[in-house]
Amino acid sequence: MTRHGFAEEAYFTFTFSPLRDDSGAIAGILQPVFEVTAAVLSRRRAETVRSLVPRGDSMIALTDAAIATLTENANDLPFTVIALPTDTGVEIAACTGMPADASTGGLCDLAREVLASHQSLVIDDVEKLLGGPHRGPWPEPTTLAYALPLRRSDADEVHGVAILGVSPRLVFDDRYREFFEAVARELGANVAASVGAREVRAAFEREHAARTDAENANRAKDEFLAILGHELRNPLAPIVTALDIMKERGEAAFARERAVIERQAGHLQRLIDDLLDVSRITRRSFRLTPKHVTLDEVLEAAIEMVSPLIERERHTLHVNLEPGLAIDADIPRMTQVFVNILTNAAKYTPSGGALHVTARREGAHVEVRVRDNGIGIAREMLPRLFEMFAQERQALDRAQGGLGIGLTIVRSLVELHRGTVEALSDGPQRGAEIVVRLPAVAAVARRTSRDSLVMSVSATEGGGRVLIVDDNEDAAVLLGEALSRRGYTIRVVHDGPSALAIIDEYEPQIAVLDIGLPVMDGYELSRQLRVSYPPGRLRLIAVTGYGQPSDRQRARSAGFDEHLVKPVSVNEIEAVIQKLRSES
Repeated sequence: MTRHGFAEEAYFTFTFSPLRDDSGAIAGILQPVFEVTAAVLSRRRAETVRSLVPRGDSMIALTDAAIATLTENANDLPFTVIALPTDTGVEIAACTGMPADASTGGLCDLAREVLASHQSLVIDDVEKLLGGPHRGPWPEPTTLAYALPLRRSDADEVHGVAILGVSPRLVFDDRYREFFEAVARELGANVAASVGAREVRAAFEREHAARTDAENANRAKDEFLAILGHELRNPLAPIVTALDIMKERGEAAFARERAVIERQAGHLQRLIDDLLDVSRITRRSFRLTPKHVTLDEVLEAAIEMVSPLIERERHTLHVNLEPGLAIDADIPRMTQVFVNILTNAAKYTPSGGALHVTARREGAHVEVRVRDNGIGIAREMLPRLFEMFAQERQALDRAQGGLGIGLTIVRSLVELHRGTVEALSDGPQRGAEIVVRLPAVAAVARRTSRDSLVMSVSATEGGGRVLIVDDNEDAAVLLGEALSRRGYTIRVVHDGPSALAIIDEYEPQIAVLDIGLPVMDGYELSRQLRVSYPPGRLRLIAVTGYGQPSDRQRARSAGFDEHLVKPVSVNEIEAVIQKLRSES
C-alpha cells in the first residue's frame, strides 16, 4: 500500500463474519480489517537475530551461517556487507544481495570511517556507495544503508563493520534501527568468537612451537652430553687401568705423583657422571629400582665412600641412627643422595670440623639430618640452594666448587623417591643442615654380602680365556696385562673382523668389547658372535662411554650380558667376569 509517500510493505488480517436477519438468513457480511505489520516484522526480525547466535569458532563457518540467515530475510536486509580490519587496511569478508559489478572501494572507505570513529553512520546515497543502483526483492532501488561497528557490547572493542541495506518499502524508524543494532551485535559476537578462537589457536600454536623448539634443544643438549661423556671417558679408561697396574706392581717410585693422578682422575670421573646424571634427572628419564632396605645400610655405604675426604680434612663424624629404620629406595641412587650431601658438608667445613648424621622416625616418614659447623649459607641463598649451578658456598677453595649440580641431583632423586629435602642455616660461618624426609616402611632384615664373597673366591680360582676388542690400543693392552697378572689367558685385537677371524681357534669364555669400534661397531660384532656362540658358550661384556638407559637396552638387544660405562677399573671388570662365569 502507498503510505508515507511510498509503496510500503504492510500486512493486514481480514476477518469475514456473516450478518443474519431475524429469520436466521444471511443478510450481509461483517469484514473487520486489522493491520499486523508491526507483529509480522517483529517475528521476522526476531527469528533473524535468533539465527545469528554463534554456534562455533570457525570464521568461515560463522560467516557462512550468518550470510545464509541474512539472505533469507532480504525484505528487511536487501544487502549486507561485513568488513574486517587487516594488517594492511580493511577487507570485505562476506556479503549478500550485492550486484556482481558493485564497487568495493566505497564500502572499504566507509568501513575505515566507522572503525576510526566507533560510531554508526547512515548513508543516503547507496548508488554512489556501490557505484551503481541496487535492487533487492522490490522494483524500487535501495537508497539508504546503515553502517554499524561490530562488537558484542558498547564497552567491547570493535572487531569489524556491518553495512546493511535499508528496505525501500519500510519506514526507517526506531524499531528498524533497533533490529539493525541487534543484527550488528550478533555479527559482532560471531566475529569476536572467531577472532578469539584464532588468537587462542595462534597462542597454542606458538606455545607448541616453543615447546617443540625447547624439546629439540634439550634433545640436542642430551646428545651432546652423551657424546661429551663418551669422549671424556675414553681417555680416562687407560689412565685408571694404568694406575691399577702400578698399584699391583707395588712400585714406590712416583707414588705421590701417582696419587695426584688417581685423585684427579676420580674427580674428573665424578664431574662427568654428575653432568650425565643431571641431564637424565631433569628429563625424568631415570628408571629407579626401589626395594625395602634399612637406612643404616644406605648411610654406611655413603659414609664409606666419603670417608677419604673426611679423613683428609681431619673432620670428626658423629652418627646417631634410631634402630630399625627402613625405606623403599633404589640403593645406588639413595646412596648417591647422601654421598653428595656428606661431600658438601666435608668440603665446606674448615679442616678439623664436626659433621653430625642423625636419623629418626617422624610420623609416616624417616628424617635424616646432616649437620656441619662449616661456612654456613646466607639466608637469601637458601631458597635457591637446590637450583642448578647454585654455588654460593665457595668461600673456601674455588677448586672444590665442582659444577654446582650436586644438590640439584639430591633434590631430584629425593623427589623421585616421593620425599622432600630442605636446607637450614643461621647464616655465614654458622654451619648448615640438610634435612631429608622419606616415606618410612616396615623394618627389613639387613642384606649381607656373604654369598657374593663366596662366589668371588670360587670364581677366582679358575681363571679363564678372555678376548679384549678395543681400538684404543693403550686401553686394550693395559687391561689385558692387568687381567693376565690375575691369572686369565688374554687375546687382544683392535677391530671386529680381527675378532671374528680368531674366535673359533681361540674359543674365549668371556669377550670384552668396546662399542665404538672401526669397520664394525660393538653391537654388530656382538650380533655376529651370537650366531655361533650363544650365552652358554660365550659371555659378552660391553664397555663404552655411553651410559644412557637406551644404550643399556640397545646392548641387551644386541646380545650383551653386561654393560659397563667407562672408565672402568680392573677390579670392576674382573668382578663382572667372575659373576658371569659363576652363572655359566
